[in-house]
Order: sequence, then structure tokens, then C-alpha cells
Amino acid sequence: MSGTPEVQTFEDVLNVSPIILTEKRKAKSPAQRQAKYRKAHKDRVADSKAQYRKRNKSKIAECKTEYYKNNQDKIKKYLHENKAKIAERAATYNAIYRQNNKEKIAADQAVYYKANKERIAARKSEYRQANKERIKIREAEYSKAHPEANRENSHRRRALRRNVEVEKFKDVEIFKRDNWTCKICHKKVNGRLKYPNPLSRSLDHIIPISKGGTHTKDNVQCAHYLCNCKKGNGTVEGGEQLLMFG
Repeated sequence: MSGTPEVQTFEDVLNVSPIILTEKRKAKSPAQRQAKYRKAHKDRVADSKAQYRKRNKSKIAECKTEYYKNNQDKIKKYLHENKAKIAERAATYNAIYRQNNKEKIAADQAVYYKANKERIAARKSEYRQANKERIKIREAEYSKAHPEANRENSHRRRALRRNVEVEKFKDVEIFKRDNWTCKICHKKVNGRLKYPNPLSRSLDHIIPISKGGTHTKDNVQCAHYLCNCKKGNGTVEGGEQLLMFG
């Protein structure tokens, strides 16, 4: 009867189905399918990889060693040809890792330092002995380029030499606390002026370090560079500061 659809036999279906399936699979390559899966299951894939690495540490290490042993020339050639690309990729990865793991890195460094205090001190001493001139030049260049930072470090060094209490803080914290006002002359300090401008900012120790004063927040205050220089290592009874210029 015309208009009646032709009925396929079971054999016809078996013969056609593989072709249809193959054509559908050709639409996406295995690499594309894998990429799609990884994108849709990022956390699952990452977790699976982590578990595999944890279970097979020794095996992975052996494979890496074996591969490096058999492909040294190939690896060296790749590293040489892609030096800039590798450095850029490593810098990006390290920056992201440091940003996302600040507390972990700080904790790890503290643990390492505590466990290797003597070793680190010996290594630093050895380096300083072997590179005296290089360090001297580098420090001079840094001091010239960063006079404010150099003055901050100078305060801490003097306090440590005098064996008085030292608190870790930035000078700018004190300037902000004191509302950028000189506590000696009671006039505003211009934060844009730089040392050695006489009206630039400086950190004044209320009780000078030379007289046993500490390098702590409660013993420092904002001052003009000129006011601080005129005051010198003097103090005023009752904690009041001299008025240097009116």
C-alpha cells in the first residue's frame, strides 16, 4: 500500500546504527570531548589528580628521573629555546600562589626558620664575608634611591645596638596617627616633601634612643626634619616638646 513506511529489519538496524554513531562521534574529537569534560568537572578532575599523585609519589618520582635520564638533550634544548616563556609562566604562577597562600607561606617560613636558625645565620654570615664590596655598593645604591626607608632601618639598627625595646611598624603609621602634624612646632607636615628638605617628615623619639628611649609607637611622634634636628637628643620634663619655630 502506497504511503506506508517501509519497515526495517533487525539486520538493517544493525548495519546502519554503527554508521550513525560514528558520524555523531566525528562531530567532536576525543581531545574536544576531554576538554569539555575537564571544564565541566574542574574540581573533580583536580581532586582525582591530587589523590593519584598522593598514592603514587614514588612511582611518579621514578618516572620523572627515568624520563630526565633518557631525554637530557631534548629537555635542555626545550629549556633553552623557551627560557623567556618559562620564566614568565613561573613568575605568574608564583605571584598567584603567593597571593592566595600568604598565611601558609608565612607559617611555613616561620617553622623553617625556627628549625634552621643556626644554619641560616651561618649561611648569611658566609655570604656577607664573600660579598663585602658587592653588598656595600648595593646598600649605597638602595640608600640613595630610598632615603625614607633607609632612615626607618637606621632607627631600628640604633635601637638594637642600644639593646632597647624595638617594635615593628612603618613611619607612615605614626604620621597618619598624628594627623601629619609636627608634635614639636604643632604645624602641618607636607607629606609630599622629601628628605633632606627641612620641612619634610621625620620620626622623632620623645625619649631619645641615646638616653634609653625605646623604638616603640608610644615613644615616637611626627616631626619636621628641621624641628627634629634642632631638638637633637634633648628632652623636656613632663614629656612636652620644645617649640622650634613659630
